Amino acid sequence: MTSSSAIPCFREIPELYAAAGLDRAPRLPDFDAIALKTHSQRKAGENAIGPHRRGFYQFTYLLSDDRGRDVILAAAPDQVLSHSEYLRPTFEGQRGYTLLFKSTVLACQLASPTNEFPFFYLPASMELPVPSDVREKILPQLKAIEAAAGDPSPYRLQRLSALLAALLYEVRWIYEQAEVDTGAHRLCTQLACRFDEVVLQHFQTHHTVEDYARLLHVSADHLSAEIKAKTGRNARDIIAERLIGEAKHLLTYTELTVSQIADQLGFGEPTHFTRYFKRHLQEGPQEFRRRILHAPTEHVAPVPIDARRAAAV
Repeated sequence: MTSSSAIPCFREIPELYAAAGLDRAPRLPDFDAIALKTHSQRKAGENAIGPHRRGFYQFTYLLSDDRGRDVILAAAPDQVLSHSEYLRPTFEGQRGYTLLFKSTVLACQLASPTNEFPFFYLPASMELPVPSDVREKILPQLKAIEAAAGDPSPYRLQRLSALLAALLYEVRWIYEQAEVDTGAHRLCTQLACRFDEVVLQHFQTHHTVEDYARLLHVSADHLSAEIKAKTGRNARDIIAERLIGEAKHLLTYTELTVSQIADQLGFGEPTHFTRYFKRHLQEGPQEFRRRILHAPTEHVAPVPIDARRAAAV
């Protein structure tokens, strides 16, 4: 678990489960489906989590108890949430489904889930009402997703990706028909989603907020203020997180030299890359590589670079 200011941030699904006291592993590293069932009490060890952030999407469909309509709760990564109660398979007094997933699950279907599905940017306190005649469409899709998640088929991820995309497009239609004026669609077509996508496309050549402000045709101050207001994070930290993540991957899983990595990531000089890396991780790239490749035996160490190369041939 990492932290952002005073609010905890769970980047991986198992981290969130551990904090909630759930003895559960996700169906896939980047995906899980939870069927919620009415239950009178919370199980021992299942903890409520206060305000927090996540590194993945949440989609929850709650069935009505005959006193109202079904509702949808949806949230994109890095929003501040308190939705931990919807992780309990025996969620008190409620039935439905919760899906947790990263954008990688939709990678073979969509270039940008954040841009395709603006309802993920509904305010955290807002529910999207579902028309009564839609349940018969949504529930079979959710059941199919849960079944596919537990299927050991070698094409499980591809099936999940297609089923999840179909479900989310169904919900997008509900959202558009509801004509909910939350500002979510404007947000998604403007800076927050566009910034995320542009960083993904250009992080190897653009490293500053000013770079992305030019690409997005806004001022750097405006971009920084909007990203901070909408996500609670600094734009420069989002850029650095993507850049450092790629650097760590290259240092761990390739034989590229530090100079080659610096060039691949758009740094004019290896020393500039080394200073940037050390500023964010408090160790240089060479130290990071040595530490990872000589991890203590009680930890799961990465496969040595030579062995990886041989296995890949």
